[in-house]
Amino acid sequence: MTPRAWALVLTLGACVVVLGVARPAWDQAAQARADEARALAERRETRAELMRAQRARRPAGTRVVGSEGRPLSAVDDVRALRRRILQLLDQAQARKVTLDVQAASTTQVGVVRLSAEGSFDSLVELAAQLSAPATGLVLEQVRLGEQPDGVLRLELSAAPRGDAS
Repeated sequence: MTPRAWALVLTLGACVVVLGVARPAWDQAAQARADEARALAERRETRAELMRAQRARRPAGTRVVGSEGRPLSAVDDVRALRRRILQLLDQAQARKVTLDVQAASTTQVGVVRLSAEGSFDSLVELAAQLSAPATGLVLEQVRLGEQPDGVLRLELSAAPRGDAS
């Protein structure tokens, strides 16, 4: 067989492989992206519905109850929550920690965002401590990943438990 014939046979073989193997994989990837977008939209709708339901159940003028069992003002609530989280962070072996605590308003639930770097064990332990009932937080999203420079990073968002008095 001549080299041209071999080249033609190999080219045809490559086309068969692409059409037979890669094309279905591309189709599955597109379907997975569409499913992910649909799931994210459903998540947003469910979260919005949950917030509306929580606001509807809470009588007007009530506040989230703090650990002392009394209604707290938004400023006191944020300070107390930040203080509890900072106590946990003092014990944690995490580096480059950023913490953002925002008060609840009439349009949104309070939000806590935290990111930290460290070893796998210390970051998982920190996430476990933050999810403990004593913190008063409900974790909404936890991401643990490796950065391009090889450092592990924990990013999480949480909401204060919305028990109304």
